[in-house]
Amino acid sequence: MAVIGNLSDLVIEVVTNVLAMRVTQIGSDDFGHGSHDVTAAGTAEQLATQSCREITITAKDDNSGKIYIGDSTVSDSSFGTFLRSSDSVTISVVNTDMIYIDADNDGEGIVYYYI
Repeated sequence: MAVIGNLSDLVIEVVTNVLAMRVTQIGSDDFGHGSHDVTAAGTAEQLATQSCREITITAKDDNSGKIYIGDSTVSDSSFGTFLRSSDSVTISVVNTDMIYIDADNDGEGIVYYYI
């Protein structure tokens, strides 16, 4: 670092150093969306594969039961969170396929978008 004579020189040097830093984002720069209906209630179902930084999941508004969100062991008794009709949650992940869902009722599901 150079010898600094006054505060304005310090500010200029700090700003220059900050601008020189590079930030790398993890995941995708893409924006996309999808949906998933649970075929068989009581069975964990994995979302389709898509690189991302985060996913926002919304329970379909015509669902009558809960949607359970978690890992491959998700069920109505073991879950990270659950959603009722029209509820949403945003989760930071590097791929949508890290998310599994289950439902109280066959055919109920979610819509989602990812970035």
